[in-house]
Amino acid sequence: MYETAELPPRREARVPRRLGPLSTWNALLLALVLLVVVIAALEWREYRRAQDDLHIRARTAAALYAGRLVSRLDAHFAALRFLASTLRDGGNDHTAESTARLSQSLNEFLRLDPGLMSVAVLSPAGDAVIASAGTVSQTPSSTATSFSPLAGQPNEALDIASQDAPEFVGLRFRKTDADGQALFVLSAQYRTAALLASTNDFSPPWTLTTVNAQNDRSLGDWRAGKVYVGGPSASPPGETIMREDVPGYPLRVLAALPSGYATSSWVNASLKRWALEALLLLSFAVLVLLVRHNRRQNEQRRQELHAAAERDGLTGLLNREGLKAQLVPLSTNLAPSHQLAVIVIDLYRFAEINDRWGRDAGDSVLLQVAERLRSLPEVKALARVGADSFALIYRDLEIDEAQARMESVIRSVTPSFLLQHDFRRKITASVGCALYPEDTSQPQALLGLAEAALFTRTERENSARVTNIDLYGPASAAQLVWAERFLARRFVSMAEGFYKQLEIDPENARILGLLSPDALAVLKSRQAQYLRLLISPSLTAETHRKSALHLGEVHALIGVSNRALIGANGAHYRTLVDLSKRIPGRLSQQQFLNRVLYLRLQNDLSLQAEAALALQLRLQKQVRELSQALQDRRQWADMVDRILEHLAEWPFIAGCAIHAQNVGGEFVIEAQSASHAHLSTEWTSHGSGVAPMPAAALIAESWLQGTVASLPTLPGGGTARSAAAVPLLDRQSHAQAVLALYGRLPNQFETPWVRDVLGNLCSVFTEALQRLRTEPSRRLSADERAHWRTRLFSGGLQMYMQPIVNLRHGRCTKVEALARLQLEDGRVIGPGDFLPALSEQELNRLFVEGLQQSVAALARWDAMGFELELSFNLPPSSLRHPDCMQWIRSALAPYSLSPRRLTFELLENEEIGDISRYTDAIFNLHALGVRLAMDDLGSGYSSLLRLRNLPFDLIKIDQGLLHEADKAPHRTISLVGSIIKMAHSMDLQIAMEGLQSQELVETARMLDADLAQGYALAQPMPAADIPGWIARFLRLDLPGTPQSLMGVMASHWLWEQGAQDRFSSDPANAHLHCRVGQFLATQGLAHSEAAALHRQMHHLAQTQGTRHPDYQQVRNQFYERFGTLAQSQRAAAS
Repeated sequence: MYETAELPPRREARVPRRLGPLSTWNALLLALVLLVVVIAALEWREYRRAQDDLHIRARTAAALYAGRLVSRLDAHFAALRFLASTLRDGGNDHTAESTARLSQSLNEFLRLDPGLMSVAVLSPAGDAVIASAGTVSQTPSSTATSFSPLAGQPNEALDIASQDAPEFVGLRFRKTDADGQALFVLSAQYRTAALLASTNDFSPPWTLTTVNAQNDRSLGDWRAGKVYVGGPSASPPGETIMREDVPGYPLRVLAALPSGYATSSWVNASLKRWALEALLLLSFAVLVLLVRHNRRQNEQRRQELHAAAERDGLTGLLNREGLKAQLVPLSTNLAPSHQLAVIVIDLYRFAEINDRWGRDAGDSVLLQVAERLRSLPEVKALARVGADSFALIYRDLEIDEAQARMESVIRSVTPSFLLQHDFRRKITASVGCALYPEDTSQPQALLGLAEAALFTRTERENSARVTNIDLYGPASAAQLVWAERFLARRFVSMAEGFYKQLEIDPENARILGLLSPDALAVLKSRQAQYLRLLISPSLTAETHRKSALHLGEVHALIGVSNRALIGANGAHYRTLVDLSKRIPGRLSQQQFLNRVLYLRLQNDLSLQAEAALALQLRLQKQVRELSQALQDRRQWADMVDRILEHLAEWPFIAGCAIHAQNVGGEFVIEAQSASHAHLSTEWTSHGSGVAPMPAAALIAESWLQGTVASLPTLPGGGTARSAAAVPLLDRQSHAQAVLALYGRLPNQFETPWVRDVLGNLCSVFTEALQRLRTEPSRRLSADERAHWRTRLFSGGLQMYMQPIVNLRHGRCTKVEALARLQLEDGRVIGPGDFLPALSEQELNRLFVEGLQQSVAALARWDAMGFELELSFNLPPSSLRHPDCMQWIRSALAPYSLSPRRLTFELLENEEIGDISRYTDAIFNLHALGVRLAMDDLGSGYSSLLRLRNLPFDLIKIDQGLLHEADKAPHRTISLVGSIIKMAHSMDLQIAMEGLQSQELVETARMLDADLAQGYALAQPMPAADIPGWIARFLRLDLPGTPQSLMGVMASHWLWEQGAQDRFSSDPANAHLHCRVGQFLATQGLAHSEAAALHRQMHHLAQTQGTRHPDYQQVRNQFYERFGTLAQSQRAAAS
């Protein structure tokens, strides 16, 4: 039976994700969570804002209320002062008349103020009542000690300490004479309710409590316009919001709200906003749920479409694509010497059933065939692969079992089929079989090979009996002579029928639609010629093989399927059989002729299928060979030359070129094959106005998208019929260039397997780009690149020299040779522009000629009395060359110069390659006597290991370490100073390059570097200018005290690394004698904040050490202050 359970699961095609790592569902869910968090944060902010607003309003209410109390108390005291001024001596004469007058004045005063409870005149000591008005005791219960004197007013006092009468507040005023002696005391008692009353309508409903500031005893509460007097507690009912002192009086006002009022008012004010936020959240949540629902529906539809794409709609069996998907999984883990078999069965003359009895009858037959094939045992997969053909897969078969399986398939369709009602009819069928790995090493090719092997059982039996037919022998030729004469006028119509049969397939119809009418006519003419060749009596096996293999490659590249070719050749065969019946002769001769024609067509199909598979394997192999060829390419020029050289040999490639975008945004040809140059000439001279670069839009698309792009056809009908663009991507997936491929066939780059090959090419290019040592800093056209390479070695190479100054004595003792390209128009090109355009061979030549020029300049300077040393860059490619030692000896020999005057700088940022060869070459150089320098220390990864193992004499510190040193001066100084100390401990010299300012030169000197190089000293110049520069320069001024901030910081770093103040004769004033102190003094900063921090640093260093956190904190503050000074100085200088 048909065993579906044993089918291995198909691996789903991975769809590239265009929207980044988050799916739409996850992104929306995350957005919903973020929205909730944002709303919560906003609400918390609104709540805090409401709280802050309440505090402001509370402060305002308390301040207003306190102000009202101050005004009222001030008015009362002013009234007492006025009353005292009218009473003169206060009745101290104790006469009845004076006492009566005094009492009358007091009563009048009492009537003027309704809030006044009583008023009395007391003795100077305040212990006896002289006269009074209102309710007052003759012996005051509140003595002078119970009064609270007011600040700044010794004659005024406020009584708020009474426990007996909280409903009163006492005011006291002492009247004194000119000598300050007390004459009498005025004492008034005011109603607390009147004092605390207020007409202000405070909102929200505040409770304003007035308390004694000395003992927090409450005088009374004001709430909603009413005063409540009494109560021992200073805590008002509700929640206290604010406390406000009454200015000038020992009173305090507390503002409070009812419990929960703040929260409830905030809630009431936020209800509308909350409703909007809830609506927003609900809407977003609904959106998320809708997206999730749609996502599930789309996934379900995708699964349904995926299943439908691999199933036949009529029979429910797998379709052609579904069967192909099972071939590779079923081919794995086969038992030894066992086979995977694909058997194809084709129903003969099935179209007649549809024509005569209708499509329903035809569909019924197909369903019956499918049901019978399902019943066959051990079938691993069953599919309908054509309108009237089916395919079966058998697994783990012995080779000799294939025949039995084919016969069982034929037997299953031998019984008649029910067509209509009780009418039955037999149908004949043909079968074909292909085995893996017996017939092919590619399991995916099994279906096509099985279809190519289709034939009927009768023909197979005849073939078994007629085993000695020579398709190209005399017997076959004799029969074909008559056939060729008879069919000569019918080849054109047969070619027409061939293409009509091909056009039945939509994909083939699309491919043919790409051709112009003239091109299609040419194609049909060639097909007619090919048919004539197949039937030619003079055809040989070798000629047939070459022609069929070529045609198979063409069909494979343009995308014509094996199934379409089988159908078209089947139509050829049927036409030839029908026509052969009209050729006079015996029946046996006609049968023999038919057999020869059939076998030639069958052989032709097999050869074409073989060619298609071989072409795929060949292109895949060529991609691997190109990858291997690029393994050792480290120069851009080498890489592009090798790519073009390799691809120019690919089949049906009309030309190829490397394009890149220049700074103007235009695409230029950086390199091209010879055939592409011919194409350019053809496009330029074409009469139809074809653009010089017809694939320009395609190249731009590939550049922008970073993907392979193609055009199925090009206008103009020239040599190039189609085009493809493959980007050269760096590790960030940015296009550095684009490879343009032009094909001789239409649709040449559109088939899936060709696109896979182009995708593999793109991966190979990306890996090769990552191995490059140099990439072009500017984009050159192919012509400009060729011109520069030619000019460089025909008089254009000029060696510029940059002086190197010895910081021990300030004189120039050395120069570095730097290559320049001088063009005919006088322009000078830097190495960053022209070096990437050179191959490794040309780099070696540049090294040899540049070294010869530089050594010759050294000899000329010797003759002029300037004895200098020479520093020269030695690239790893030249160092590894077996003739490198001889090149150096040959350069030195004519001038008898000592090798010690020559220093070779070995770039630390270039790939070393073979470690052993590299190490041996360096030791050979050392044995020769030249000096070795590690260049650009700090720009690579293996510095310390190389420094330990190799005999270097000099280290050049990478200028990148000094770049923007002013942004982090301390870190820069510490790093560079540590490197210098390490090098000196290893008896190595240090050269600092890239010194762009005098400040950096001084820093290098302060850090004890040996050599200095940079634009602050001298720019690179022609060799002839060096003597004049030295005569002008003489020597570098080397002051002992630093003159710049960076120099000062370098001096301080050295102080930290040394003995510090341990040997100072005057430790307390050591900060005045160090270089930093001297610098501060000369700059007029001896009394600045920086000087104070400097003094504190010395103190902490002496007491706690420079490793202590306190010292480091003060040092960081000092450096921060110093950085501010540095910025100010630079701003003033600019």
